[in-house]
Amino acid sequence: MNMPHCSAQKRCGACQLLSLPYEKQLERKQNEMIELFEPFAGEGTVFNPIAGMDEPYYYRNKVTSPYVPGRKTKGGKKPRGKKGNAGAILCGMYAAGTHRVINTDSCLLENKDAKQAVLAFRSLMQRYHMEPYNEDANTGFIRHAVIRVGHTTGELLLYRGMADIGRRHKVMPHRKWAQEFCPADFPGLADQLEAASAPI
Repeated sequence: MNMPHCSAQKRCGACQLLSLPYEKQLERKQNEMIELFEPFAGEGTVFNPIAGMDEPYYYRNKVTSPYVPGRKTKGGKKPRGKKGNAGAILCGMYAAGTHRVINTDSCLLENKDAKQAVLAFRSLMQRYHMEPYNEDANTGFIRHAVIRVGHTTGELLLYRGMADIGRRHKVMPHRKWAQEFCPADFPGLADQLEAASAPI
């Protein structure tokens, strides 16, 4: 099975094997598993083959996405977000071995609903001027979002991680933000989301 191409694959640190045919991916993972556990195996230990999937795409039901400020323009200003709201916010995955975020709006391995929730939360951040954390300047409040999707139930859980500066001062920069994640703010996900408390 030949895997589809991902434009961010060479830069992103989350899918190093995506360019390999799926059978080769399973073979490599099988060898790594045997290498890891063989020192602890007894004489009668049997290593069963890894069970592959029929469709090895969009299966990651836990998605963690960092949010970082977009780069500044030549004039020293950050690019504006949609409809003149807060500046551009990048989200996606870290480049391998770094804290540099590879901005992506889609992923071949992440659950589609989880990815949509990541992008919807980014839109909320821009709308209510919630500044993403900048680890170099130690400014901003929102570090990341963690999304979990129940494959059987279809339910979504969204957790937003705050920077220490926000927790320490017990302050968030979006006082006008309603204290709920309203399902209407997540188009296409209203059936899976329930309103959740978001204390400020």
